[in-house]
Formats: sequence, C-alpha cells, structure tokens
Amino acid sequence: MKGLKKKLAAVFCAAIISITAVGCGTEIYDGPLKKSDTSLDTSVVSSDTSSKADESKGGEDQSSSQAQPESSSAPDASSQAPAAAEPSYKVSLLCVGDNLIHDNIYLEAEKKSGQKGKYNFDDAYKPIESYIKGNDLAIINQETIVTDTVPPRSFPTFATPKAVADKVKSPNTSSKKDSFTAAEITTMMNSLPDDRLGWSIRLMLGTGMRTQELLALEPKHIEEDGSCIHIRQAVTMVKGTPKIGTPKTKSSYRDIPVPENLRRYAIQLRATDQQYILS
Repeated sequence: MKGLKKKLAAVFCAAIISITAVGCGTEIYDGPLKKSDTSLDTSVVSSDTSSKADESKGGEDQSSSQAQPESSSAPDASSQAPAAAEPSYKVSLLCVGDNLIHDNIYLEAEKKSGQKGKYNFDDAYKPIESYIKGNDLAIINQETIVTDTVPPRSFPTFATPKAVADKVKSPNTSSKKDSFTAAEITTMMNSLPDDRLGWSIRLMLGTGMRTQELLALEPKHIEEDGSCIHIRQAVTMVKGTPKIGTPKTKSSYRDIPVPENLRRYAIQLRATDQQYILS
C-alpha cells in the first residue's frame, strides 16, 4: 500500500499540482490516520420458548401447553457481527526549512568539484541524508532561486547553482522502473473522482499513454465512439517551460485502442469544449 500511495501521488503530480511548504512545527503526530471509530451496539433477544408441563397436571393441560406456538427470535440487524474495521494508513512526512545558499557554501562546492563553474554539494547535505531516507514525502523550503542563467550570488540578491537541486532530490530515486500491480490499478479505478481528471487518469492507466501525451491530448484525437486515441503530440520542456511538441520518438506516433469498459470516459473527454482535455 505504501508503494501505491507513492505512485498515485506521482500520477496526480503529472496534472501539474504544486505544493508550497510555508513552515513546519517540530512536533508531528506519529499516530495512524484513520476515520473515527463507530461503535455498533449489539443486543441479543432471548426468550423462554416453552415451560415444562407440570407432571401433576392432566393431559388436557399438557395438550394446551403443546398447542402454544414455540416462539423464535430471529436476529435483527443489530445482532449481526460488527462490520470489519476500515484499514488505517500511516504516512511519514519530513520537512526541512531555509535552504539558504550563501557564497561560502557554493564557493566550497565549486572547490570540491575541481572545475571552475561546476559545483559539488555532497558534503552540504550528507549530515541530514539519514533523516530523509525512508520517508514517504520529504519537503525542503528553498529560500533562493535556483538557476544557471546568471552567476551565483549571495546576499541580498541570491542566485544558487542548479547543481544544488540535483543533490536535494529524493535520495530514494531509482533508475528502476516500477509499474502498477493489477490490484493497485483496480483500487485507483474505483477511487478516482468522476471528473475530467479522474477520467483522464483512468484512460492513461488503461491504455498505457504517457503523462506528457495525456497532457497534450485534444478532443479531436479521440474517436467519436471512444474506441481509439490518436497520439500526435506531447508536452516537452523547452528551457524549463512546458510546450506542446512532437511525441518522444517516431514510434510514439500511434493509435491506441481503448478497452470497452473505458470508452465512456473517452467519450466524455471528447465532449469538452476546451482545446485540451485537461485545460
């Protein structure tokens, strides 16, 4: 489930959701996140269904006693076993503030790299590396702009080399590609919202579209009956700015059949009056 949370977060980030960390306290609740428990009162209804006939009474009294219907108590809803408790999840969050790069820091990083204009910030973050590893989400508050378009600067007009961003990225990043399991896909299909974002992600999961292809998809690229999606463009980054461009490779130009159970989402997305389905 931990892996699912990471993957689902990555999918939503592809829809250009940005998070700004304003500040964090020093005490973080470490208990599980779950809905409030709901107590289910149960009661058992019992009744004495019969009484022994008095042996001293006559047969008529015994017949009268036997003629009385035996009462039965069918258990009502309240006597059923309580519903299984909903699973609880625990998410670990770590926040680091004020990543403020003064000249003494980037000059030392340049010295460590051994090349003019190159920077190695390994030593600057090594002391906190052990704290970051193993968390589901780690946030750092970057106090300065990060750019290589201007030379590094210190107070009062800070500019920090981009090499610092390469160092503060998640230490858990791996080159190994991880795919969703069938169970994870089922969970997401059932949990995604019933709106354009939810429909789009369902199509991406069911067809294998890339995130950059989904973001560049126009209604005209979807067949009227929702049976096929034509990949003709994709979002590319040009000098740090997203632009609509060509797909990743020549083989990326393709026509993707849409499974029947997902075509209703494709039809709904095609009906949008926006230029792009996620505009």
